[in-house]
Amino acid sequence: MSGLVVRGLRTRVGDFSLGPIGFELRPGEVLGLLGPSGSGKTTLLRALSGFLPVPEGSVSLEGRPLAALPPEERGVGYVPQGLGLLPHRTVLGNVLYPLELRARRDARARALALLSDLGLTVLRDRYPGTLSGGERQRVAMARALAAEPRWLLWDEPFAGLDLEAREDLLDLLGATLETHHLPTVIVAHEPAVAFSLGRRFLLLQDGQARFEGSPEELRRRPPSAFAARFLGCENVLSFEDLERYPGSRLARSLRSLAGPEGVALFSRDLLPVSGGGPGTWPFTLNRLLPLPDGWLLKGDSEGLPLRVHHPETPGALPAPGTRLSVSLRSEALLPLGASEAPVHAPQ
Repeated sequence: MSGLVVRGLRTRVGDFSLGPIGFELRPGEVLGLLGPSGSGKTTLLRALSGFLPVPEGSVSLEGRPLAALPPEERGVGYVPQGLGLLPHRTVLGNVLYPLELRARRDARARALALLSDLGLTVLRDRYPGTLSGGERQRVAMARALAAEPRWLLWDEPFAGLDLEAREDLLDLLGATLETHHLPTVIVAHEPAVAFSLGRRFLLLQDGQARFEGSPEELRRRPPSAFAARFLGCENVLSFEDLERYPGSRLARSLRSLAGPEGVALFSRDLLPVSGGGPGTWPFTLNRLLPLPDGWLLKGDSEGLPLRVHHPETPGALPAPGTRLSVSLRSEALLPLGASEAPVHAPQ
């Protein structure tokens, strides 16, 4: 295929081993690289860009093998976590730098055009130390695009940004990637960030690829408890968890519907209701935690630990120790590791 192709990539840093990793990216396609700290995300970017050796596997771009080439010959625009901006150079000077290294005759015109495209013209004479986090990220983007790379690697572009700056950078990055139509790998800690940029992502854990596919595929069928927790499911219950509470009617029902690794559901799929009745389950409230749009109710259903989302105002909240009932949204349950589609909530 035309684009970026990675096959069986392995590398090692000290005692940490990464791989095998494999994926394909077409021109213009974005791969979100997800995983907890220490899972190997930055190590993978460094191996792809040529800053770490790749003793096993292959990396190719448009059919051209890259694994044996130094970073400067790979045609990659790489933005590391620290951005790598030169503090003694202005914004314009930083964007000019890769063009000067290549002795581009149109270096200044090219740099000024990029500054204009990314809304940085008014900052051209400023130094990196005087810029906000979002402004520094945009300068790093301009510098990465300056030498007209054929593919992009970006490590944590949204780290340390407030919500407004993150949303602005998301919009700008999405538009820029669509314009330049480059295969792109972007590291993110939060699934929502990765999902908003690309339709595919790779989930890493302990140097291993645990899932590769679309957000819809992960939400429909998490392959493991780890994947479900990383996705944000607040209730992740293994078979052992369910068997530990034989007196819970809900646990017995869930056990009959769980996949090989158990079952998962979001707290928002559990609804507190007044009274009992068909399709509801007993719930005892133990603790309340504030959320931006409501409250998280921690408690249990006849011993089975549950977390339930409560959207109402503090005045309408039940007190700890209150016995309630909860219902499950239809098709809320995610059988972990199962091959079938999500099942309907138990009645």
